[in-house]
Amino acid sequence: MLRIEIQKIYGNSVSSRQAARELLPNIPTSADTIEIDFAGVDFISRSFADQFIKEVEEFGESKITVLNASPQISKFFELVKKPKTQAPNLKEIYQGNQEEIGNLIFSLEI
Repeated sequence: MLRIEIQKIYGNSVSSRQAARELLPNIPTSADTIEIDFAGVDFISRSFADQFIKEVEEFGESKITVLNASPQISKFFELVKKPKTQAPNLKEIYQGNQEEIGNLIFSLEI
């Protein structure tokens, strides 16, 4: 078993596709199980979530377990898995927390 602690690598906010692309390539596909721990991570971008899902599917979804993801992050992963025609509702993901929504919108504008 191998555990990857996202917060130790990227801090409490992960906002790029590149970050997701860098997670799994150096792990041997012969690894039995991989735990990806989101403890301490407060925010992931849609681009990170989308690429992370793709990377997990390519690597082998059955080998990977996501741990300690906040309810918002878990919900974001669920929504990103939906077809592109069903765009995620940010208010639903962040449960109306205006400060988090404002921070997200600000980070998307940069």
